[in-house]
Amino acid sequence: MIVLSMSYKEIYDQLAADKEKVDWRKDYYYKKAIRELRKATSFPAYQCFDYESPNKNHYVISYFASDRHHIDQPIMGSFLVLYDNRKRYVVKWGAGGYQHTEESQIAFIRQIQVYTQHFFDRYKNRFIKKDLSSNDIACHFFSRNQHAIPIQIDNRINYNIDKYGNNAKQGIRVRDGFCFTKVGLEGRSSEDGDRLKDKINALCVLYTTFMREEDMKEMQQNAIKMEQRVEMLRFQSSIRKQFPDGMISFTLEH
Repeated sequence: MIVLSMSYKEIYDQLAADKEKVDWRKDYYYKKAIRELRKATSFPAYQCFDYESPNKNHYVISYFASDRHHIDQPIMGSFLVLYDNRKRYVVKWGAGGYQHTEESQIAFIRQIQVYTQHFFDRYKNRFIKKDLSSNDIACHFFSRNQHAIPIQIDNRINYNIDKYGNNAKQGIRVRDGFCFTKVGLEGRSSEDGDRLKDKINALCVLYTTFMREEDMKEMQQNAIKMEQRVEMLRFQSSIRKQFPDGMISFTLEH
């Protein structure tokens, strides 16, 4: 069973071990979800089912129809729900590219995303603006925001950035708005302090709060757009430098 005191790699590996059975459950509930969605009188509409894996991890299998035309092809998803000191957290996972410094090569590492209840409360109040269950709010967010763009944060975007430390200097831009996050790294630091020699094998992104960009000040909105352009240009430059022949290949290290 997953607990938040586990290492990021341990959490990732247990989620990966559950994947086949979770995917099977998505297919198992699919027809039932469609039958229930067809009864919906308002949209968006949601159907969520609880599933406990053999590893005693509690998942929610979700189906989302944005309107009546999408009932027969809902967006399927899943997420882990766990509690720590009575606080509710939602966990997602995956593997993706990570560049430790501007001079480092891009590495393919384990990544987990942890969402606080405060984050989903703010998403509900600032974007959905109606009462929904905790599972439906998470389903709504994940179904609508499947593409995430990391953005470097400075005091133009978060006026209190210095108060939160270096691990709060990255945010995530999504379709519905901007997510403030904290990033934790797991691995080995070089003995001589040279960050190029650090060995990072997993990271965790903690989603702390959400804001609609329309509700942010003009300076914040402009800074987010500028930082997105800078990040995309930097990433493209790193890819061209690391893979000059255009053949991009990554391997997840064990």
